[in-house]
Amino acid sequence: MDNLMHLCGKWTNDGSPDFGSVPDPAIQKAPARRLRRLRQLIRALDIDTDAEDPSVLCEVRGSSKLYVRAFPRLNISGAPPMFVFPRAGNHSPLHIADQSRVSFVVAVCLFGAWSVLLRDRHQGITRPMPITSEPFAERVDAIEAEDRFSLYELETTARLTRLTAAIGQRMPAGMPIEVVMQVPRQQYYMYLLDAWEQGLVPTSVFCRWLRLVDQRHARVCSLLRQQLRQRLSGPMMIRVADSLEEIGSALTDWAAGGRPVSLAWCLARLADRRPLWRRVLEFHHPRTWSQLWRLSYVVEQLSAGRLDEPNDRTLMVAIQDPAEELTFEAADRIASQIRGAYPGSYSSCGLYPLERVIATENAQRISLYRGSPPRDLVDDRDKPWTPRQIVNDIYQDSLVDSLAVEHCLPVAGLRTEG
Repeated sequence: MDNLMHLCGKWTNDGSPDFGSVPDPAIQKAPARRLRRLRQLIRALDIDTDAEDPSVLCEVRGSSKLYVRAFPRLNISGAPPMFVFPRAGNHSPLHIADQSRVSFVVAVCLFGAWSVLLRDRHQGITRPMPITSEPFAERVDAIEAEDRFSLYELETTARLTRLTAAIGQRMPAGMPIEVVMQVPRQQYYMYLLDAWEQGLVPTSVFCRWLRLVDQRHARVCSLLRQQLRQRLSGPMMIRVADSLEEIGSALTDWAAGGRPVSLAWCLARLADRRPLWRRVLEFHHPRTWSQLWRLSYVVEQLSAGRLDEPNDRTLMVAIQDPAEELTFEAADRIASQIRGAYPGSYSSCGLYPLERVIATENAQRISLYRGSPPRDLVDDRDKPWTPRQIVNDIYQDSLVDSLAVEHCLPVAGLRTEG
Protein backbone atom coordinates (compact mmCIF):
# COMPACT_ATOMS: atom_id res chain seq x y z
CA MET A 1 0.00 0.00 0.00
CA ASP A 2 1.61 3.22 -1.20
CA ASN A 3 0.54 5.64 1.53
CA LEU A 4 0.93 3.59 4.73
CA MET A 5 4.33 3.39 6.43
CA HIS A 6 5.08 1.47 9.64
CA LEU A 7 7.83 3.02 11.77
CA CYS A 8 9.47 1.08 14.59
CA GLY A 9 12.02 2.92 16.72
CA LYS A 10 13.73 3.25 20.08
CA TRP A 11 13.32 5.62 22.99
CA THR A 12 16.30 7.92 23.52
CA ASN A 13 17.67 8.94 26.91
CA ASP A 14 15.67 12.18 26.86
CA GLY A 15 12.41 10.28 26.25
CA SER A 16 11.97 11.15 22.58
CA PRO A 17 11.50 8.55 19.83
CA ASP A 18 14.21 7.76 17.31
CA PHE A 19 13.03 6.15 14.09
CA GLY A 20 16.38 6.27 12.37
CA SER A 21 16.56 7.38 8.75
CA VAL A 22 13.22 8.44 7.19
CA PRO A 23 12.64 9.81 3.66
CA ASP A 24 11.22 13.17 4.78
CA PRO A 25 11.44 15.31 7.99
CA ALA A 26 7.64 15.45 8.13
CA ILE A 27 7.57 11.68 8.57
CA GLN A 28 9.80 12.11 11.63
CA LYS A 29 7.94 15.04 13.20
CA ALA A 30 4.34 13.81 12.95
CA PRO A 31 4.94 10.48 14.77
CA ALA A 32 6.91 12.22 17.53
CA ARG A 33 4.14 14.79 18.00
CA ARG A 34 1.38 12.17 18.19
CA LEU A 35 3.42 9.99 20.55
CA ARG A 36 3.75 12.96 22.91
CA ARG A 37 0.02 13.57 22.69
CA LEU A 38 -0.76 9.92 23.38
CA ARG A 39 1.55 9.84 26.40
CA GLN A 40 -0.15 13.01 27.68
CA LEU A 41 -3.58 11.36 27.45
CA ILE A 42 -2.35 8.12 29.03
CA ARG A 43 -1.07 10.08 32.04
CA ALA A 44 -4.28 12.16 32.25
CA LEU A 45 -6.51 9.09 32.09
CA ASP A 46 -4.20 7.20 34.47
CA ILE A 47 -4.11 4.13 32.23
CA ASP A 48 -1.51 1.39 32.69
CA THR A 49 0.20 0.49 29.42
CA ASP A 50 2.73 -2.20 28.59
CA ALA A 51 6.24 -0.84 28.06
CA GLU A 52 7.37 -1.15 24.47
CA ASP A 53 9.47 0.65 21.88
CA PRO A 54 7.62 3.32 19.85
CA SER A 55 5.61 1.91 16.98
CA VAL A 56 3.68 4.22 14.65
CA LEU A 57 1.63 3.64 11.52
CA CYS A 58 1.84 6.71 9.26
CA GLU A 59 -0.60 7.66 6.54
CA VAL A 60 1.28 9.81 4.02
CA ARG A 61 -0.42 11.96 1.38
CA GLY A 62 0.81 14.58 -1.08
CA SER A 63 3.85 14.83 -3.30
CA SER A 64 5.67 18.18 -3.21
CA LYS A 65 4.48 18.77 0.37
CA LEU A 66 3.70 15.75 2.49
CA TYR A 67 0.74 15.54 4.84
CA VAL A 68 1.37 12.89 7.49
CA ARG A 69 -1.21 11.52 9.91
CA ALA A 70 0.43 9.34 12.55
CA PHE A 71 -1.26 6.54 14.49
CA PRO A 72 0.91 5.50 17.46
CA ARG A 73 0.40 2.04 18.89
CA LEU A 74 -1.63 2.02 22.12
CA ASN A 75 -0.98 -1.04 24.24
CA ILE A 76 -3.25 -0.90 27.28
CA SER A 77 -2.32 -3.57 29.83
CA GLY A 78 -4.62 -6.56 29.46
CA ALA A 79 -6.22 -5.33 26.22
CA PRO A 80 -5.39 -5.97 22.56
CA PRO A 81 -3.09 -3.26 21.13
CA MET A 82 -4.29 -0.93 18.39
CA PHE A 83 -3.07 2.04 16.40
CA VAL A 84 -4.87 5.27 17.41
CA PHE A 85 -4.91 8.93 16.46
CA PRO A 86 -4.98 10.91 19.75
CA ARG A 87 -6.60 14.35 20.04
CA ALA A 88 -6.41 16.82 22.91
CA GLY A 89 -7.26 20.45 22.21
CA ASN A 90 -7.71 23.54 24.35
CA HIS A 91 -9.79 21.63 26.88
CA SER A 92 -7.74 18.50 27.51
CA PRO A 93 -7.95 17.00 31.03
CA LEU A 94 -5.18 17.43 33.57
CA HIS A 95 -5.98 14.21 35.41
CA ILE A 96 -8.97 11.89 35.60
CA ALA A 97 -9.08 12.33 39.39
CA ASP A 98 -10.17 15.95 38.82
CA GLN A 99 -13.27 14.82 36.90
CA SER A 100 -16.65 13.83 38.36
CA ARG A 101 -17.83 11.71 35.42
CA VAL A 102 -16.64 10.35 32.08
CA SER A 103 -18.82 10.37 28.98
CA PHE A 104 -17.70 8.31 25.98
CA VAL A 105 -19.10 9.39 22.63
CA VAL A 106 -18.99 6.34 20.34
CA ALA A 107 -19.93 7.11 16.73
CA VAL A 108 -21.04 4.59 14.11
CA CYS A 109 -22.68 5.64 10.84
CA LEU A 110 -25.40 3.71 9.04
CA PHE A 111 -24.95 1.36 6.09
CA GLY A 112 -21.80 1.85 4.01
CA ALA A 113 -21.26 3.69 0.76
CA TRP A 114 -22.20 0.63 -1.33
CA SER A 115 -25.02 -0.57 0.92
CA VAL A 116 -27.51 1.99 -0.46
CA LEU A 117 -28.15 2.22 -4.21
CA LEU A 118 -30.06 4.97 -6.00
CA ARG A 119 -31.72 4.28 -9.36
CA ASP A 120 -32.49 6.78 -12.12
CA ARG A 121 -34.69 4.82 -14.53
CA HIS A 122 -34.83 7.70 -17.00
CA GLN A 123 -31.06 7.53 -17.61
CA GLY A 124 -30.68 3.87 -16.70
CA ILE A 125 -28.18 4.71 -13.93
CA THR A 126 -27.60 2.95 -10.62
CA ARG A 127 -25.15 4.57 -8.19
CA PRO A 128 -24.29 4.42 -4.50
CA MET A 129 -25.73 6.99 -2.12
CA PRO A 130 -23.23 9.91 -1.99
CA ILE A 131 -23.37 10.55 1.76
CA THR A 132 -21.36 13.77 1.93
CA SER A 133 -21.75 17.27 3.29
CA GLU A 134 -22.59 18.59 -0.20
CA PRO A 135 -26.32 19.04 -0.96
CA PHE A 136 -27.63 16.16 -3.05
CA ALA A 137 -29.68 17.34 -6.02
CA GLU A 138 -30.02 14.48 -8.50
CA ARG A 139 -32.95 12.52 -9.87
CA VAL A 140 -33.85 9.34 -7.95
CA ASP A 141 -36.68 7.00 -8.95
CA ALA A 142 -35.98 4.15 -6.54
CA ILE A 143 -33.78 3.34 -3.58
CA GLU A 144 -32.52 -0.02 -2.39
CA ALA A 145 -30.57 -0.97 0.73
CA GLU A 146 -28.65 -4.11 1.65
CA ASP A 147 -30.31 -5.79 4.64
CA ARG A 148 -27.18 -7.22 6.16
CA PHE A 149 -24.81 -5.13 8.19
CA SER A 150 -21.93 -3.84 6.11
CA LEU A 151 -18.31 -4.68 6.82
CA TYR A 152 -17.94 -1.07 7.96
CA GLU A 153 -20.76 -1.31 10.54
CA LEU A 154 -19.52 -4.60 12.00
CA GLU A 155 -15.81 -3.78 12.09
CA THR A 156 -16.38 -0.28 13.47
CA THR A 157 -18.67 -1.57 16.21
CA ALA A 158 -16.12 -4.21 17.27
CA ARG A 159 -13.18 -1.81 17.13
CA LEU A 160 -14.77 1.12 18.98
CA THR A 161 -16.45 -0.92 21.71
CA ARG A 162 -13.17 -2.72 22.44
CA LEU A 163 -11.33 0.56 22.98
CA THR A 164 -14.22 2.04 24.99
CA ALA A 165 -14.22 -0.99 27.28
CA ALA A 166 -10.43 -1.02 27.64
CA ILE A 167 -10.47 2.58 28.89
CA GLY A 168 -13.77 2.44 30.76
CA GLN A 169 -12.70 -0.53 32.87
CA ARG A 170 -9.67 1.44 34.05
CA MET A 171 -11.55 4.49 35.29
CA PRO A 172 -11.39 5.23 39.03
CA ALA A 173 -13.62 3.03 41.17
CA GLY A 174 -17.06 4.54 41.63
CA MET A 175 -16.73 7.09 38.82
CA PRO A 176 -20.02 7.35 36.87
CA ILE A 177 -19.65 6.25 33.25
CA GLU A 178 -21.92 7.26 30.40
CA VAL A 179 -21.72 5.98 26.84
CA VAL A 180 -23.40 8.09 24.16
CA MET A 181 -24.15 6.11 21.01
CA GLN A 182 -23.78 8.72 18.29
CA VAL A 183 -25.69 6.85 15.62
CA PRO A 184 -27.24 9.22 13.07
CA ARG A 185 -30.94 9.21 12.34
CA GLN A 186 -32.40 12.64 11.60
CA GLN A 187 -29.03 13.52 10.04
CA TYR A 188 -29.63 10.82 7.40
CA TYR A 189 -33.16 12.09 6.78
CA MET A 190 -31.55 15.26 5.46
CA TYR A 191 -29.39 13.61 2.80
CA LEU A 192 -32.29 13.48 0.32
CA LEU A 193 -34.16 16.51 1.66
CA ASP A 194 -32.83 19.03 -0.89
CA ALA A 195 -33.55 16.71 -3.82
CA TRP A 196 -37.05 15.95 -2.49
CA GLU A 197 -37.82 19.67 -2.06
CA GLN A 198 -36.76 20.23 -5.68
CA GLY A 199 -39.02 17.44 -6.97
CA LEU A 200 -36.10 15.21 -7.99
CA VAL A 201 -37.11 12.49 -5.53
CA PRO A 202 -40.74 11.27 -5.39
CA THR A 203 -42.42 11.47 -1.99
CA SER A 204 -42.84 7.69 -1.94
CA VAL A 205 -39.08 7.22 -2.37
CA PHE A 206 -38.29 9.82 0.28
CA CYS A 207 -40.67 8.14 2.75
CA ARG A 208 -39.04 4.78 1.98
CA TRP A 209 -35.66 6.34 2.77
CA LEU A 210 -36.94 7.55 6.14
CA ARG A 211 -38.19 4.04 6.96
CA LEU A 212 -34.87 2.47 5.92
CA VAL A 213 -32.99 4.92 8.13
CA ASP A 214 -35.25 4.27 11.12
CA GLN A 215 -34.87 0.50 10.76
CA ARG A 216 -31.10 0.62 10.33
CA HIS A 217 -30.71 3.09 13.21
CA ALA A 218 -32.57 0.72 15.55
CA ARG A 219 -30.46 -2.27 14.46
CA VAL A 220 -27.09 -0.48 14.76
CA CYS A 221 -28.03 0.89 18.20
CA SER A 222 -29.05 -2.61 19.30
CA LEU A 223 -25.74 -4.07 18.08
CA LEU A 224 -23.73 -1.31 19.76
CA ARG A 225 -25.61 -1.68 23.03
CA GLN A 226 -25.14 -5.45 23.01
CA GLN A 227 -21.40 -5.15 22.41
CA LEU A 228 -20.97 -2.47 25.07
CA ARG A 229 -22.84 -4.54 27.67
CA GLN A 230 -20.80 -7.59 26.75
CA ARG A 231 -17.43 -5.82 27.07
CA LEU A 232 -17.90 -3.19 29.75
CA SER A 233 -18.87 -4.60 33.14
CA GLY A 234 -20.13 -2.55 36.03
CA PRO A 235 -22.74 0.21 36.24
CA MET A 236 -22.98 2.57 33.30
CA MET A 237 -25.61 4.56 31.48
CA ILE A 238 -25.99 4.02 27.74
CA ARG A 239 -28.05 6.51 25.77
CA VAL A 240 -28.67 7.30 22.11
CA ALA A 241 -27.53 10.69 20.80
CA ASP A 242 -30.55 12.93 20.33
CA SER A 243 -29.27 16.38 19.33
CA LEU A 244 -31.89 16.65 16.53
CA GLU A 245 -34.74 14.82 18.28
CA GLU A 246 -36.87 17.98 18.52
CA ILE A 247 -37.20 18.29 14.74
CA GLY A 248 -37.33 14.62 13.71
CA SER A 249 -41.10 14.20 13.96
CA ALA A 250 -41.68 17.45 12.07
CA LEU A 251 -39.60 16.14 9.15
CA THR A 252 -41.44 12.80 9.02
CA ASP A 253 -44.83 14.53 9.33
CA TRP A 254 -43.89 16.80 6.42
CA ALA A 255 -43.01 13.78 4.28
CA ALA A 256 -46.36 12.19 5.18
CA GLY A 257 -48.24 15.21 3.84
CA GLY A 258 -48.11 17.50 6.85
CA ARG A 259 -47.03 21.12 7.17
CA PRO A 260 -43.81 22.00 5.29
CA VAL A 261 -40.79 22.65 7.50
CA SER A 262 -38.10 25.21 6.74
CA LEU A 263 -34.51 25.22 7.91
CA ALA A 264 -35.19 28.49 9.76
CA TRP A 265 -38.09 26.86 11.64
CA CYS A 266 -35.87 23.91 12.63
CA LEU A 267 -33.13 26.20 13.95
CA ALA A 268 -35.66 28.25 15.92
CA ARG A 269 -37.18 25.11 17.44
CA LEU A 270 -33.78 23.71 18.46
CA ALA A 271 -32.82 27.05 20.04
CA ASP A 272 -36.15 27.24 21.87
CA ARG A 273 -36.02 23.68 23.25
CA ARG A 274 -32.32 23.39 24.17
CA PRO A 275 -30.16 26.08 25.80
CA LEU A 276 -26.99 24.53 24.38
CA TRP A 277 -28.28 24.77 20.81
CA ARG A 278 -29.24 28.39 21.47
CA ARG A 279 -25.68 29.19 22.54
CA VAL A 280 -24.09 27.32 19.65
CA LEU A 281 -26.33 29.08 17.11
CA GLU A 282 -25.14 32.44 18.40
CA PHE A 283 -21.74 31.66 16.89
CA HIS A 284 -22.59 29.29 14.02
CA HIS A 285 -25.69 29.62 11.88
CA PRO A 286 -26.24 26.76 9.37
CA ARG A 287 -27.43 27.89 5.95
CA THR A 288 -28.07 24.42 4.50
CA TRP A 289 -29.44 21.12 5.74
CA SER A 290 -26.00 19.55 5.39
CA GLN A 291 -24.43 22.25 7.56
CA LEU A 292 -27.08 21.57 10.20
CA TRP A 293 -26.49 17.81 10.38
CA ARG A 294 -22.73 18.30 10.56
CA LEU A 295 -23.13 20.83 13.37
CA SER A 296 -25.41 18.41 15.24
CA TYR A 297 -22.48 16.00 15.74
CA VAL A 298 -20.51 18.84 17.33
CA VAL A 299 -23.43 19.70 19.62
CA GLU A 300 -23.62 16.06 20.73
CA GLN A 301 -19.99 16.15 21.91
CA LEU A 302 -20.53 19.46 23.70
CA SER A 303 -23.67 18.06 25.32
CA ALA A 304 -21.85 14.90 26.45
CA GLY A 305 -19.21 17.16 28.05
CA ARG A 306 -21.97 19.11 29.89
CA LEU A 307 -20.78 22.43 28.49
CA ASP A 308 -24.11 24.02 29.44
CA GLU A 309 -23.74 23.05 33.11
CA PRO A 310 -21.37 25.58 34.78
CA ASN A 311 -20.28 23.50 37.77
CA ASP A 312 -20.03 20.13 36.07
CA ARG A 313 -16.69 18.31 35.70
CA THR A 314 -17.51 15.69 33.08
CA LEU A 315 -14.77 14.45 30.77
CA MET A 316 -15.93 13.85 27.19
CA VAL A 317 -13.91 11.14 25.44
CA ALA A 318 -14.58 10.74 21.72
CA ILE A 319 -14.04 7.15 20.53
CA GLN A 320 -14.65 7.31 16.80
CA ASP A 321 -13.40 6.59 13.31
CA PRO A 322 -10.31 8.54 12.18
CA ALA A 323 -12.51 10.17 9.54
CA GLU A 324 -14.53 11.83 12.34
CA GLU A 325 -11.70 13.63 14.14
CA LEU A 326 -12.55 16.99 12.52
CA THR A 327 -15.73 16.99 14.63
CA PHE A 328 -13.52 17.07 17.73
CA GLU A 329 -11.63 20.06 16.34
CA ALA A 330 -14.87 21.93 15.64
CA ALA A 331 -16.27 21.13 19.10
CA ASP A 332 -13.07 22.32 20.74
CA ARG A 333 -13.22 25.62 18.84
CA ILE A 334 -16.92 26.25 19.56
CA ALA A 335 -16.44 25.36 23.25
CA SER A 336 -13.82 28.11 23.50
CA GLN A 337 -16.22 30.61 21.92
CA ILE A 338 -19.08 29.70 24.25
CA ARG A 339 -16.90 29.66 27.37
CA GLY A 340 -15.74 33.16 26.45
CA ALA A 341 -19.34 34.40 26.65
CA TYR A 342 -20.92 32.14 29.27
CA PRO A 343 -19.78 30.48 32.50
CA GLY A 344 -19.15 26.78 32.15
CA SER A 345 -16.59 24.02 32.11
CA TYR A 346 -15.62 21.61 29.37
CA SER A 347 -12.98 18.91 29.30
CA SER A 348 -12.39 16.64 26.33
CA CYS A 349 -10.05 14.32 24.50
CA GLY A 350 -10.34 11.89 21.62
CA LEU A 351 -8.93 8.56 20.52
CA TYR A 352 -9.51 7.48 16.94
CA PRO A 353 -8.46 3.85 16.35
CA LEU A 354 -7.41 2.83 12.86
CA GLU A 355 -9.47 0.18 11.08
CA ARG A 356 -8.17 -3.38 11.30
CA VAL A 357 -9.45 -3.96 7.76
CA ILE A 358 -7.72 -1.62 5.33
CA ALA A 359 -9.71 -0.55 2.25
CA THR A 360 -7.80 0.91 -0.69
CA GLU A 361 -8.46 2.82 -3.88
CA ASN A 362 -5.66 3.39 -6.39
CA ALA A 363 -3.20 1.97 -3.83
CA GLN A 364 -4.25 4.61 -1.26
CA ARG A 365 -6.05 3.95 2.01
CA ILE A 366 -9.66 5.12 2.08
CA SER A 367 -12.18 4.96 4.89
CA LEU A 368 -13.82 1.60 5.40
CA TYR A 369 -17.18 3.36 5.01
CA ARG A 370 -16.28 4.31 1.44
CA GLY A 371 -14.49 1.06 0.69
CA SER A 372 -16.84 -1.41 2.36
CA PRO A 373 -17.69 -4.00 -0.33
CA PRO A 374 -21.32 -4.39 -1.46
CA ARG A 375 -21.26 -8.19 -1.07
CA ASP A 376 -18.91 -10.83 0.27
CA LEU A 377 -15.18 -11.11 -0.32
CA VAL A 378 -13.11 -13.92 -1.74
CA ASP A 379 -9.57 -14.27 -0.41
CA ASP A 380 -6.46 -15.35 -2.32
CA ARG A 381 -7.38 -19.00 -1.73
CA ASP A 382 -10.82 -18.49 -3.34
CA LYS A 383 -12.46 -18.86 0.06
CA PRO A 384 -15.60 -16.69 0.43
CA TRP A 385 -15.89 -14.48 3.53
CA THR A 386 -19.00 -12.69 4.74
CA PRO A 387 -18.49 -9.36 6.55
CA ARG A 388 -19.48 -11.03 9.82
CA GLN A 389 -16.96 -13.84 9.34
CA ILE A 390 -14.18 -11.35 8.59
CA VAL A 391 -14.82 -9.35 11.76
CA ASN A 392 -15.27 -12.43 13.94
CA ASP A 393 -11.98 -13.83 12.64
CA ILE A 394 -10.03 -10.60 13.24
CA TYR A 395 -11.46 -9.78 16.65
CA GLN A 396 -12.25 -13.31 17.81
CA ASP A 397 -15.78 -12.18 18.53
CA SER A 398 -19.32 -13.25 17.88
CA LEU A 399 -21.30 -10.45 16.24
CA VAL A 400 -25.00 -10.61 15.45
CA ASP A 401 -26.15 -10.37 11.83
CA SER A 402 -29.86 -10.91 11.26
CA LEU A 403 -29.83 -11.95 7.60
CA ALA A 404 -28.65 -15.43 6.66
CA VAL A 405 -28.72 -14.95 2.87
CA GLU A 406 -25.13 -14.90 1.58
CA HIS A 407 -24.10 -13.54 -1.81
CA CYS A 408 -20.57 -13.68 -3.17
CA LEU A 409 -18.65 -11.10 -5.18
CA PRO A 410 -15.07 -12.00 -6.17
CA VAL A 411 -12.63 -9.42 -4.83
CA ALA A 412 -8.89 -10.03 -5.12
CA GLY A 413 -7.08 -10.18 -1.82
CA LEU A 414 -8.05 -9.46 1.75
CA ARG A 415 -5.73 -7.35 3.84
CA THR A 416 -5.86 -6.75 7.58
CA GLU A 417 -3.58 -4.76 9.85
CA GLY A 418 -2.50 -5.69 13.38
